[in-house]
Amino acid sequence: MTDAVGAQDPPGAPGPLGAPGPLGAPVRRREDDRLLRGHGRFVADIRLPGQLTAVFVRSRRTHAVLRAVDVTAARRDPRTVAVVTAADFPDGPPLLPSASGPVPGLVSAQPALAIDRVRYVGEPVAVVVAADRYIAEDIAELVTVDYEPLPAVVDLDTALRPDAPVLHPEDGRAGGGVPAGAGGEADGFPGRPSPANVEQVVRAVRGDVVAALAAAPCTFSVRLSLARQAGTPLETRGLVAAWDATAGRLTLWTSTQIPHGVKDAVRTALGLPADAVRVVLPDVGGAFGTKMQPYPEEFVVAWLSRRLGRPVAWAEDRAEHLVATTHGRDQRHDVEVGHDADGRILAVRDRIASDIGAYSFTNAASEAIGTPAAVPGPYRVPAYAAESLAVFTNKTPSGSFRGVGVAPATFVMERIIDLVAARVGADPAEVRLRNLVGPEQMPFDSGTTLHLSAVSIPWPPYDSGDYPALLRRALELAGYEELRREQARRRSATDTATATDADGPGRWPLGIGLGMFVEPSGGGTAELSRVRVDEEGTVEVTAGIAPSGQGHETMLAQIVADELRLPVEDVVVRLGDTDRVRWGAGTMASRSASVGGGAARLAARELRGRALRVAASLLGVPVTDVTLTGTGFARTDGTGPVLPWREVARAHRRADPDRPAGSDDGGRTEAETGTGTTGEGAQTGERELAAEVEFRPAGTPFGYGVHVSVVEVDPGTGAVVPLRHLALDDCGTVVNPLLLAGQVHGGIGFAIGDALLGSVRYTPDGAPVDPAAGYPLPTASGMPAQLRVHHADVPARTPWNADGVKGAGEGGVIGGTAAIANAVADAIAAAAGTPRPPVPDPQAADPGTVTRLPLTPPEVLRLLSLRRAVTSTGGRRPLTGPATEEED
Repeated sequence: MTDAVGAQDPPGAPGPLGAPGPLGAPVRRREDDRLLRGHGRFVADIRLPGQLTAVFVRSRRTHAVLRAVDVTAARRDPRTVAVVTAADFPDGPPLLPSASGPVPGLVSAQPALAIDRVRYVGEPVAVVVAADRYIAEDIAELVTVDYEPLPAVVDLDTALRPDAPVLHPEDGRAGGGVPAGAGGEADGFPGRPSPANVEQVVRAVRGDVVAALAAAPCTFSVRLSLARQAGTPLETRGLVAAWDATAGRLTLWTSTQIPHGVKDAVRTALGLPADAVRVVLPDVGGAFGTKMQPYPEEFVVAWLSRRLGRPVAWAEDRAEHLVATTHGRDQRHDVEVGHDADGRILAVRDRIASDIGAYSFTNAASEAIGTPAAVPGPYRVPAYAAESLAVFTNKTPSGSFRGVGVAPATFVMERIIDLVAARVGADPAEVRLRNLVGPEQMPFDSGTTLHLSAVSIPWPPYDSGDYPALLRRALELAGYEELRREQARRRSATDTATATDADGPGRWPLGIGLGMFVEPSGGGTAELSRVRVDEEGTVEVTAGIAPSGQGHETMLAQIVADELRLPVEDVVVRLGDTDRVRWGAGTMASRSASVGGGAARLAARELRGRALRVAASLLGVPVTDVTLTGTGFARTDGTGPVLPWREVARAHRRADPDRPAGSDDGGRTEAETGTGTTGEGAQTGERELAAEVEFRPAGTPFGYGVHVSVVEVDPGTGAVVPLRHLALDDCGTVVNPLLLAGQVHGGIGFAIGDALLGSVRYTPDGAPVDPAAGYPLPTASGMPAQLRVHHADVPARTPWNADGVKGAGEGGVIGGTAAIANAVADAIAAAAGTPRPPVPDPQAADPGTVTRLPLTPPEVLRLLSLRRAVTSTGGRRPLTGPATEEED
């Protein structure tokens, strides 16, 4: 186990030819020098001749009919270049594509500009184009909108009422319907149509949960919830569109995670052929899922550039970001749990409702779809059923969000584990060990089936790992037993001290929380990579993944250098240009190293094989007698010259065109890791030494990990102070421990925001609360004083890619959020003098425990008050009892 903070890891594992290679080495990010010196190039840095600026006029109403959009005054302004509304599109504004798989016939896709109704504050209504932003902002103030207010639906309870206002009456349906193959006696969910504001229903089922709950010795119910969150990357969204009338071609520079996805969506909306749109990705300052879908602005600005014949730019300000960019979380779970007297979980049934906002906005239902099957996490749950509703409200649409689906699922399951531990009077760590999937069960097939609107999908098996061993090692590294003793000492000192003596950091109640998780990464999606060598011997890698700060250039360079036995600095990586690589899914779901890196490995391997055949021909020996060194190709017996890469590349180009040296006809390669389509990859028609592979894993890699959080709680103010945080991950083969540590550090910061800070809040009539300044963000000063990131001594490699790599980009927020929540709950219990007491009543539990996030100071004070009241009276009431909303 290596502490990735301030430690030097050993050199990488042996490469494919047996010699040590760069894979696994702590290579510093090659991107950093450029970015830290201010030489990065973001969307806002792009300045083209004749460039104009667009500003959007957005709805200021939650739900209303658009009576009129008056642009007369705006168009009269001599500084105006254009003012556009939905009426200016000959065939109406484009509808945003939906990737969430709603039920057939659902008409709830968002138009790029509102047509006859607005459904959330921030929805685009019109757009103004002028020479610069200052002028465009002034002109936008001249646009007036006449609204006819409609009843607003601003929360789940209202949306799910039978008499609720219907957000999309035009779709003519009775609700999201019933998933295929679901509903019946085994899961206990009714096979009936859902309310009209439900976009879709998703169910996950394993075993007979009704019978298991009925037979369980102990049962309880609890409502758990997570608030609405915003991704708030350092760089908000932005783009520049430039139409070339001579070439009939559009170039779009945009801050996105899916360049090819944006290309396909924009060309389809504008009716252009596939080769008429090029998307270029500049440097991207963070994304976190918020840039994983096409947005209205990309369609409209591209259309404007084509119409005006000039480049048009748009950049989102921070206030716009909080109302116009997708949100995440906002989920409620009504959970029933059955367990035995030793804390072994026998059954879980979860009724989930996700607030997806106003439209089926590309990935709006991704949280609702991604959560149900993920709730059991790393634990054996013999009987499990979940019903997940994706619910429309008059809020900004939801979308993918770091840890999508898995983070809320992990919070729910980890709270369940701690609640069970309290009920049976056992340590939370011990209860986890009693329930974890064991290494002898790997690969572990839970038997869970995910039922969507028209299809049923088996949940993929966990591929490899030793969950109990990792937990034990994390407890050892954290000094868990000593932490429990310190907690007891503080509690004892508080009991005997005066109020003044007990007050202050170092004396406040201490909380210790665990968060254990599994993280699926990129299964089922393909990725493409191309590796080429030019006549100067330069090795170039292109791929479809799209970096936003993770270190993709460094990661791909290490993998390709490892395969080709080259120094890492000799590999050039070019990403984010749809003209350089013909296809790519992009960056999401912790897939870049496992799938994108897997494609690069296979492309480099194919290239190496071709190069070895060329070198063998030049050296006059069989391929088996040629070896690849750091400087080129040589005979294995050490005689003869060493051929540099440039000579081999030139020889390949000079070869007989009917039989290229070292070249195959291309074809399909099959391996136990997955499938890949290979070919020369000479896209220009020139016969360069190159290989292109589209890699699709045959299974899903599951990383896993343990987080240990230690916090103090100020009983006077409710403030939570993170003291220590430890993360122990097993993500298979580690390509670069420094990159891994950076991802986990950032994820833990994200977790602090999810668990402790604010949320996107709305007034009772659906207006966002202070969108410009009301959303607190985690800062460096709010991070734990001691933050340690470790990875497994002997990682559990996945069989689903050549390097055994599993994803790790979201583990920090997935495990961290749950661990912090459990630590706060533990501190509250300690403050009330009731650390993990057994609960005699099997149908009741302490109302003073953590059931909702975020744990802001008012929420912590509320819980402390409830816990103390219970302790002083000895009474208890159900966890599902009503709770007042916090007042800030």
